[in-house]
Amino acid sequence: MRHSRETPCYKAFIAGQQARARSPLSSGAYKLKEAQRSVHHYLESIYAIREYLLNQRKFYKGAPLGRCTTYDKATYLKRMPEGVAELLGYDVLPAILALGADGLSQREIRSEYEIAEERSLILLKNCEAQYHRLRSGIGGEYQDIKRGYSNLVALLDDAQLLIESPLGLLKWNERQITRS
Repeated sequence: MRHSRETPCYKAFIAGQQARARSPLSSGAYKLKEAQRSVHHYLESIYAIREYLLNQRKFYKGAPLGRCTTYDKATYLKRMPEGVAELLGYDVLPAILALGADGLSQREIRSEYEIAEERSLILLKNCEAQYHRLRSGIGGEYQDIKRGYSNLVALLDDAQLLIESPLGLLKWNERQITRS
């Protein structure tokens, strides 16, 4: 996947790809599951931030909010789009390419990768949009989080769907092998 734009999320994505090239995967299923857990941790943190924003008196200063604290929640949220972009480049796309060791055929891998690559382009554009939106101020995101849904949650939901697709194909493949 090539990008001519020199924007923060694309840079994070490319840096992830370059780092992965120095440390290739021998299989992909475990890395997709790790990526899925990373997205889940992001979501858990947003839900914890929501609880804090709705009930600040119940939290002590510096209290943990998932993977951040009451002190660094704004920074954590602002860095999330770049983190998702890096996750795509370092874990998700390379993991799909490594699924042959987990039992997928080259045809299945190619097909799944092409779909994931297209979805990643869309997701990267969304990462970039969220990055710039959050850089202009975090107050709107806090209000959205307090209401129970935000653009960051939507971004993470999309990332989760992208990761679930190859995992679903693996599961289907395993069932077919078991039935044979």
